[in-house]
Amino acid sequence: KQIFETVLAKKSNAFREVVAIQYPRPGVWSLGFITGSAHPEVQVKLAGEADDIVNVFIPCAPPTAGYLAMVPRREVTVLNMTVEDGLKLVMSGGIVVPPDRRPTLVESPAEPDDEDRDGDQPDRKVLAAASRSKR
Repeated sequence: KQIFETVLAKKSNAFREVVAIQYPRPGVWSLGFITGSAHPEVQVKLAGEADDIVNVFIPCAPPTAGYLAMVPRREVTVLNMTVEDGLKLVMSGGIVVPPDRRPTLVESPAEPDDEDRDGDQPDRKVLAAASRSKR
């Protein structure tokens, strides 16, 4: 609870960017938040001078806990989403989406009337009556 209160404070800089990373395996994407650079020892042992390692917090839904992943920056996709919108998305289990990103609903096509049916197709009522008479 304290983590999310800290993050949601107006002047908090705890979660800097909303990102997507392939976690827990390649091809499966998780929403996370960059929380800073990795500890210098982690940086040296995991990447040496080759890459910048960043800390990415991956919250669970519901957000009672989460994972800390240390990910090479080149494997992090920064999203054009506010931290607040990212938290809403995670906390709601993906249900709450910003209004400008909601899918557009379309009406499904109407069921065809009997007179719209193809002439080669027998009427369902006729088939039902025929199957009852054979019993």
